[in-house]
Amino acid sequence: MFCILFNACVLGLVYNGISRETTDLLLTLQNILTIIFILECALKLISYQRVFFQSGWNNFDFFVVLTSVFGFINETEAKNLQLFSVVRILRVLRLLRLLNKAKRLQIIFNSFVHTIPAFINVGGLIMVIIFISCILGNRLFANVMLSNSLDQHRNFKNPGSSFMTLLIAMTGEGWYEIMNDL
Repeated sequence: MFCILFNACVLGLVYNGISRETTDLLLTLQNILTIIFILECALKLISYQRVFFQSGWNNFDFFVVLTSVFGFINETEAKNLQLFSVVRILRVLRLLRLLNKAKRLQIIFNSFVHTIPAFINVGGLIMVIIFISCILGNRLFANVMLSNSLDQHRNFKNPGSSFMTLLIAMTGEGWYEIMNDL
C-alpha cells in the first residue's frame, strides 16, 4: 500500500517547467516503483496460476501493470511519443488498487458505482430542462440588443448560443449582467 501511495505522490510532483535533474529523479523513482509492481504481479501470477484471472481486481492489477510495462518500454525507446504520455496518465489508475486493500473504501466505491445510473437519469432530466429553457430563451429574447454581457458569443439569437449563455449563467459567471441586459 505504501508503494501505491508513494507512486501517486511521485506522479503528482511532475509539473510544467520542472528542472531536468528533478525530472530524472522522478523518472528513476517511477521506474523503480514500476519494477516493484511488475514483481508483485509476477509473484501473484506464479502463486495463483489460473485462479489469478478469476478475480476482477487481479485483472485490473494486471491491466495497470501491463500498461506500465508498455510505458516503460516506450520510455526507454522513444521519449517524445504522444502514446507515452497517455500511458503515463494510466499509471494514476494504480490508486484504484487501494480499493482492493481497504475494505471500507471498497464499500464506498461500490456504492458510488451503483449510483451512476441514477446520476445519468438526473443529468438527462437537467439537459431536457436546459433544452426547453434554450428554446424559450430563443423565442423570448432573440431580439434583445447586444451589449456588454450579451455579445456575439453570448446571446439568444439561436439555440446553440442560447445553450452557451444559459451554461454561463448557471455557473454564476456574469449572470447578473445578463439578467440586467434582458
